Amino acid sequence: MLALLTGAFLLGCSTSSPWKEVAILNDDPDYELVKLTYSADNLFNGIELELTRYGNAIRGYLNANRYSFPMNEKDPQHIGVAISSERGNQRFLAERFEGGQRLRLPEQAVTHLIETLMENFAVTIRCGYFKQMLLPDQFHRHYQTLVMGPPSFLSKERVNIEWATK
Repeated sequence: MLALLTGAFLLGCSTSSPWKEVAILNDDPDYELVKLTYSADNLFNGIELELTRYGNAIRGYLNANRYSFPMNEKDPQHIGVAISSERGNQRFLAERFEGGQRLRLPEQAVTHLIETLMENFAVTIRCGYFKQMLLPDQFHRHYQTLVMGPPSFLSKERVNIEWATK
């Protein structure tokens, strides 16, 4: 009984991680999609980080929830993104997608983010009036899922969706 109460207490006290994983599996690993996101802490000026693995390629995206990322008048297709941590500050030029609420980070920025978080440093991302701090808590575990896919003990049953047309 004491073990049951202790377990219930520990589950009740655990905090959820801002890191979330989603996987779409396929018999052919080249067509698997695994996504790791860090939710924005503020709906108005927070940034959601999305790391996506499709096949062997890992790409990074920044998503704004309510407003668009500001447009650079000289180059409307790109915008500067600042990434800072105890390792230092770096600036990158991200591709701004149509509508302005999604940016694709260059490969160097994705590598820098992953390396910094793997070294257990918090990261702050700034873009225009948007700002987001990423905490490295449990990042290593989530990153392994991004790279390797979900654990093999999880069900790999396929779900088929069918609908009838008239």
